[in-house]
This record gives sequence, structure tokens and C-alpha cells, in this order.
Amino acid sequence: MSWWSKAWAWLKANWKSVLIGVSTLGLGLLVGKALRKPQKVVNPELLGAAKKQREAQELEDKERLAAAKKRDERLAEVVATHDKKLQNLTVEQNEKVDELKDDPEKLNEYLLNVGKDIRS
Repeated sequence: MSWWSKAWAWLKANWKSVLIGVSTLGLGLLVGKALRKPQKVVNPELLGAAKKQREAQELEDKERLAAAKKRDERLAEVVATHDKKLQNLTVEQNEKVDELKDDPEKLNEYLLNVGKDIRS
């Protein structure tokens, strides 16, 4: 006897049980589908998320520009102060050289000290 004939004999004897099982499963799927609540998909712009993200990005951009402007102003101040100090130092050194023109030994010593200061 092949397995087909055995399966057919079993199905003829138990057809009511198979029919009840299949119908219960089908009914359960239909009821589950009917009772399931549909998922409501909402666009993020409707909730204001995109607007808040845009506002945050604009605020960040403004703060970044303000910080860059402040940095550039401070850098310009530092460079100007440095240039002014260099000019003052150059003027002082030239005045000291003019004072020491008559004494070559002191002028040489002064220039050597200036050179040491520059290297250190």
C-alpha cells in the first residue's frame, strides 16, 4: 500500500476533524484581521518635527557665524597688538643702537644680547 492510499483512507475516516481545524484557523485569521486596529502613519511635518529641526539648525548656524566673527575679531586684536609691540621694540632697539654708536664695544654687546633674546 502506498502512502497516498494510506493518507486517503485516514482523510476519509477523519474528514470532520480536518474540516473543523481548517475552518477554526480560517475563522481565527478573519476575526484577527477584522479586530486589528489600522496603524496610522503621520507625516513628521504634521507633528512639527521638521520645523523644530529647521529652527535648531538655523540657531546652530547663527551661533557658529557669531563665534567665527568673534574669533576673527579677537585674532585681529591679537595680531594688531603683536604688531604694535614689535614696532615699539624695534623703535626701542634702534634708539638704543643710536645711543651706543659712539661706543663700539657696548654696541657689540647689546647686539649680541638682542640676538640671544631673539633665538630664545
